[in-house]
Amino acid sequence: MSLKAGTAKVNITPPIGIMMAGYASRITGATGINDELWARILYLNDGTTEIAMVTVEVLCLTNDIIAEIRRQAEKLTGIPAGHILISGTHTHAGPACRLESMGKSDDINIRYTACLIDTIANAIGWAKARSSESSDIAISVHRVPVQCGVNRRERRDGKIILGVNPDGPVFPFADIISVRDSEGRQISTWFTHPCHAVVLGPANYIISGDYPGAACRFVEANTDGIAQFANGFAGNINSQYHKDGFREVEILGRRLGAAVLQALTYDPPTPPTSSFDVRLRVREHSFHLPTEPMPSLDEARQKVQQLSAEVEAGDHSKNRALRETRKLVEFLESGQSYHGLPVTVQVITINDTAILATPGEIFVDLAMDIEKASPFARTIAIGYSNGQIGYVPVRSAFPEGGYEVEMARARFCGLGITPDAAELMVGECLKALQAAWNDLH
Repeated sequence: MSLKAGTAKVNITPPIGIMMAGYASRITGATGINDELWARILYLNDGTTEIAMVTVEVLCLTNDIIAEIRRQAEKLTGIPAGHILISGTHTHAGPACRLESMGKSDDINIRYTACLIDTIANAIGWAKARSSESSDIAISVHRVPVQCGVNRRERRDGKIILGVNPDGPVFPFADIISVRDSEGRQISTWFTHPCHAVVLGPANYIISGDYPGAACRFVEANTDGIAQFANGFAGNINSQYHKDGFREVEILGRRLGAAVLQALTYDPPTPPTSSFDVRLRVREHSFHLPTEPMPSLDEARQKVQQLSAEVEAGDHSKNRALRETRKLVEFLESGQSYHGLPVTVQVITINDTAILATPGEIFVDLAMDIEKASPFARTIAIGYSNGQIGYVPVRSAFPEGGYEVEMARARFCGLGITPDAAELMVGECLKALQAAWNDLH
C-alpha cells in the first residue's frame, strides 16, 4: 500500500476568565483573547504502521490528560495509544489544563480540559477519516538555520538568574518535515525549534499562542496545508524578546515562519521520499530517573502538617509543595514500590529520520549529545510531549543552582531528581533510538 496522509485543525481557544499556565504569579484568569489557539493533527499510515502527530497550543499536558486523550482516540480510531504523539507548544499565554482543582476558582479549567480531551480525540479521528491513499504523496526532511532564543542561564552577582548567557549553548536550526501532494501543494508542515514561548511575560493576561502560534499562522498563510509547531529541548532557552508585546510575538513568529518557508521553497538536498518508499515505525521506552531518597511515612505526614500551617497562615507560595507532599503521603500509604521518577520516551521513525519525543523541559545540551550519538541520519529531539516531568538540567547546572535546578528538585511527589539524571536520560534515549533503528534493519 502507498502512503495515506490526513490532517485536521480544531479551535481550542478557551473562555475569558480561565486561569492561565506558565507563571505562578498570576492572580486572576484571562481578561481577553489576542489570537485563537489550535490543535493540529497529522495522520500517516504506510500500510503497516499508522501514527498521529498532534500539536496543541498550550503550555503542556499532564500524564493523566495525555493518557485519556490516547485512550479515547484509540477507541475511536483503532490507532494504538502508543502511536499517538501529543506535544504542547509551551505557550505561557494559554490555559492551565487540569483534571483536578488547584484553587484560584479554577473549575472553569477542569470543564475546559474535559472538553479539550474530547475535541482532540475526535480530531484525531477526523484526520484519519480525511486521509486518502495516494502514490504521489511525498515526504521530505529539512534543516534550516534560524535562532529565536538565547541561553537564559546568566551568572550575575554570583548567582544564576533567568537572563542572557551569550556563551551558553543554543540550537540555531529548525527541523522540518514536509508532506506534499502530487502537485506540490503542502498537506502538512511540521516543524520544531527549541525556545521557550515567553515573549509575553507574567504581566500578560491575554490568551495567545505566543511566537509559535504566530509562526504557524505565517506558514499557513503562505502554504496550502496546516502548520504544526513542536517545541524542542528548550529547558535553558528563552525567547529573545521579553517586552510583553504582541508586536514582538509577530516579529519572532515571522522569523521562524520565514525560515521554514525558505526550506519549503527550495528543493531539498535529496529528493523527497515517494509514497511507496515511506516506512513508518514507532517505539516507546520506559525507565526511571534517580531522585532524592524517599522519606518515611511519618516524616511525610509531619511535612504535610507543617506546610498546612504555613498555608493557613497566609503563605500561599507553599501551596504546590503542600499538594505534592500530600501526594507523597498517598503514595507511601499505598505501599507501592518506588524506583524513581517514571519517564516514557517515544521514537517515531520516517525512514532514516527519527523523532525523539520526551516529556518535560530538557536542557538543549542533551539534544545535541543525543543527536551526535544517534544511529539515525537525522534525529529530531522534542520536549513537552506525552506528559510532563519538569526540568532535566545538565549535571554541571546543579552546583550552580538557578530556577531550573530549583524546579527539578520537586518532580515526583515533591522529590527532586539528582544530578546524574541527565546522563541517564541521554543513555536511555539512545537505547530507544537504537531499538528503533534495529526495527528498521
